[in-house]
Amino acid sequence: MDSETHYTLNEILNLIIASKLKDEQGYYWETINYNRLTKCYDKIVGDSIYAGNAGIILFLSEAYLFFKHQEILDVILKAANWLIHFCENNSANNYGFYSGRGGVSYVLTKVYKITGDNYLLAQARRVMKDCDTDNQFHWMENKDVISGTGGAILALLNLYSITEDIKIVKQIEFFTNDLIENHCLSANGSIYWEKSKIYMAGLCGFAHGVSGMLWVLTELYKFFGNPDIKYLIDKAYLYEDQLFDKSHDNWPDFRSEDTSEYSESLSESGYRAQMSKLNEPGLMIAWCHGAAGIGMCRLKMYEFFRDKKYLKDATIALNATIASISKIKNNYSNYTLCHAVGGNAYLLRQFVEMFPNTYQEELIENIAIAASSQAKRIGVLGLVAPTALPENNLGLFNGLAGVGYFYLISLRKESKMMDILIPESPSPVKRFNLELSNIRDKMFSKAFPKTIALIKHVGNHIYALRSLEIEQVNKHPSFFVKKMIKDLYRLKSHDLKNKLIKAVFDFELSKHQFLSDCNDYNNFIFEYQRYVERRNLSFLGNKILNDCIDENVILRLNPYCKIYKSNWNINQIDVPLHLPSKNLKGKSHFLFEIHSVYEVIHFEISSLAYYIIMVFDGRNNMNEGFRKFCDLFQQNGAQENHKLKNLFTQQVVELLKRRLLVVI
Repeated sequence: MDSETHYTLNEILNLIIASKLKDEQGYYWETINYNRLTKCYDKIVGDSIYAGNAGIILFLSEAYLFFKHQEILDVILKAANWLIHFCENNSANNYGFYSGRGGVSYVLTKVYKITGDNYLLAQARRVMKDCDTDNQFHWMENKDVISGTGGAILALLNLYSITEDIKIVKQIEFFTNDLIENHCLSANGSIYWEKSKIYMAGLCGFAHGVSGMLWVLTELYKFFGNPDIKYLIDKAYLYEDQLFDKSHDNWPDFRSEDTSEYSESLSESGYRAQMSKLNEPGLMIAWCHGAAGIGMCRLKMYEFFRDKKYLKDATIALNATIASISKIKNNYSNYTLCHAVGGNAYLLRQFVEMFPNTYQEELIENIAIAASSQAKRIGVLGLVAPTALPENNLGLFNGLAGVGYFYLISLRKESKMMDILIPESPSPVKRFNLELSNIRDKMFSKAFPKTIALIKHVGNHIYALRSLEIEQVNKHPSFFVKKMIKDLYRLKSHDLKNKLIKAVFDFELSKHQFLSDCNDYNNFIFEYQRYVERRNLSFLGNKILNDCIDENVILRLNPYCKIYKSNWNINQIDVPLHLPSKNLKGKSHFLFEIHSVYEVIHFEISSLAYYIIMVFDGRNNMNEGFRKFCDLFQQNGAQENHKLKNLFTQQVVELLKRRLLVVI
């Protein structure tokens, strides 16, 4: 086995070195990256680990540690010099770990550890020097490890483990508080981060999802030990755990393609069929999404926490990953890292190191032998993507350097230094407690902003928040209110009625629960709303003539809306808290509307609009709806009916335009 894999590895190494380009700054490579906007592969000269020069330098560094050839080190040093100058002369895309400057910093520290050259360490520090003050990112929209806040934290932890510079701790605090501030809260009190209109729901998985953030938080807890970080870990773990698919032994992939192209091209039945397909999450077994990357994270978490639930998850992921490898081992395969066999094999190596296993060791060897056999038939570039892919992709995560990295994984009996798929830094000697925002306060303030503002107005402490969790609030809201009011009696009331706090809490709790009840995924909701809007506009154009509506058209309340009645004018309470001088008591009708899978918006509606919406609650046509409306006002005269019909029709048109009523 060793001779075949050594030969293939040498062939990959020689091809990468031979493909280097040269300018006055040193060596560099042209790589290939997928452009999601154009849906094409572009040739690039970039800096990242994922698809740029930092990733190739990282592979060469691991190859040097394996072979100890001076020629490899010479190439590494000239390539590192080019990378430093590239970063000096080009602004950062982001400071994430895999596709941003965080990864560049990590790679420069890797070369520093090989050479001991302090210049490289200084440059690694310089790359991240302004990461928390670079205003172009407004603090980074993405929170994931690949291109966002989580990845920046991993890079900074690596720097701090080497330098123990207190200034880096302040940067870590900045980014960690950014994670706390921008978490998303699910109905059961679990948390996640990545949300987008192109996702069905908050993502699971390592590259973009919760598992990546779990690893960031585990590293933070290892370094600093803040109890709030462990609290975040527990809440984030709960999110993925509740979504585990037992029927497939995997975690769902909630990414969805852009469906706007379907909007104008499909019939109504075709559209609904397409939407039903998009409403089903995918399943993937890879480092980036699905069981393999989640398993890598869980196994490392088990190594640190020794909690058997993490080992159980990792074992399930291992078995799913082995099954997926077994299905493709006789076919042409992709042996890169991101979403292919090479990356998946790293989970096997992790398990073999922690729990020596002859079968898994042999499986790793057999994968390498199968890859070498494939390389003999179609060449080493065929190991990148044998069926259809652009020429000469040399990058680390989707290219030839990644295949070489896989071979090093297969040959090295201990791969602890080869941690790029799950970056780990040794704990520093100096330990500090991070100054972090109170996560419980943040969670409750996101779910119940007006309630919390009122409680803070009454007193300076939020007693109830310290002993209750969000999921308990949802399960036992009456108990929460009872305890909250009991605590409030200890405080000076400032003439603010406790009944108002209870009413506001009920309002916000209903809003929160409505979101959890509408469990359709975001892409479906978003496109359904577009579809409804097109139907309504078409209906308005074709059916409304002289304020008359076809009597056969059936209307109903938008299924993603809900009416809420209150005896308080809750809209007059602003956050930050402002209480109007006039009486807050008075009947109001509110409409909750699902804006996306992540958000419910609300607005107050008039009594007239409320009554009109209610007559269509049972899917009535215009005539039936108008008769019910007349019954409410007990109008029977012809003249009065005509005036009322005009008013009724005008209001229906406006409600259709605002998508509060929809055409069935």
